[in-house]
Amino acid sequence: MRASKASSLVAVLLIAVWGFTGVQAQQKSKDTRYTTRFDSIDVEVILKNERIFKRYMDCLLDKGRCTPEARELKRLLPEALKTECLKCSEVQRRQGAKVMGFIIKNKRPYWDLLLAKYDPQGIFRAKYNYNENNIEGVLKQLEREQQGLYGTYSNTTNTTNTVNSTSTRK
Repeated sequence: MRASKASSLVAVLLIAVWGFTGVQAQQKSKDTRYTTRFDSIDVEVILKNERIFKRYMDCLLDKGRCTPEARELKRLLPEALKTECLKCSEVQRRQGAKVMGFIIKNKRPYWDLLLAKYDPQGIFRAKYNYNENNIEGVLKQLEREQQGLYGTYSNTTNTTNTVNSTSTRK
């Protein structure tokens, strides 16, 4: 794999991991969005290749080297989380849902490390009612996000959480 393609895959993963945090984001003008040059990357390539996946996780978790592009995007992750990914594209949100669902289901130790690094105060977990008792509810919502469907979901305690209304999006 060429270095530039690897850089692009790293960049997509960095944006996608936190893209889901933007499900409540309002529509912003195009000039305030994150770059969409990585939106066409197939995240399945990353998720299905253990060696590539680990390399990206090492970058995200400061355990390995990052390309310049990945370093820049990693720098933007805290902003994306804080602003509910206001600058993310719809594709980035869907990719984020796919990546997060995969990591939660298949790579839970990485998910726990990502939460510890990027959500130390538990803001993401509180906002989306993420806890060990509600993983199935979060996974169902992530599946809906991959399909571009927004609305409500029920967690295991039978309370309903509003995630987004399609009327707020164009």
